[in-house]
Amino acid sequence: MVILRSSFFGDSNIGVFLLVTENYAILPKSRPITNKSKIERALKVEIVETNIGQSFIIGVLAAGNSRGLVVPDFTTDEEIENIKQCLDINIDRVPGKINALGNTILVNDNAALVHPRFSEEAIKIIKKNLNVDVYRGNIAESPLVSSVAVATNSGILTHPLTDDKTLEWLSEKFNTPASVGTINCGSPYIKVGLVANTKGALAGKETTGPELFQIGQALNLE
Repeated sequence: MVILRSSFFGDSNIGVFLLVTENYAILPKSRPITNKSKIERALKVEIVETNIGQSFIIGVLAAGNSRGLVVPDFTTDEEIENIKQCLDINIDRVPGKINALGNTILVNDNAALVHPRFSEEAIKIIKKNLNVDVYRGNIAESPLVSSVAVATNSGILTHPLTDDKTLEWLSEKFNTPASVGTINCGSPYIKVGLVANTKGALAGKETTGPELFQIGQALNLE
């Protein structure tokens, strides 16, 4: 198991730019990534390079797991086709005003927790493409559930103010332990500074030693 510190484009907020699942990672195509070797070493995934809606903030806009990927409705046909050529997964656009799917859909291969204001149509698309049960809710009173947490198939690390009841609920629905922590020297916005799967993790370069230890404990990477 490998946990590495990293930055992209000189920025510790690596989760803004990357989407990582158990089997693949999506990186922005419009800006050069110089440390792909770190991604491959830590996460052991197939790498796909594309933009989403002609934007390089992949981690903010898209959400996925081993079975599928959901993207905002302004994602171009060319971008979707590029992903389909590289990955054998379900992929579809999610309609509606909520387009920061990477910040509003917390998902692993067992469940998804989403922003409470997703429409029924959006919920159906998320459920179908990711092949998981989908629940509406908040974490630490935030509807941006995936900006304040990271979920893998082996653990969940979430906002330090997450209460015990929510941790128990997450553990039950996602079928993996959940605990609290921070990233990048005290930030509660876990997803912004962390990408992970069951094989490893990349954390923002400002992440402290104690935070790295907690990441390893929470995601069972030690």
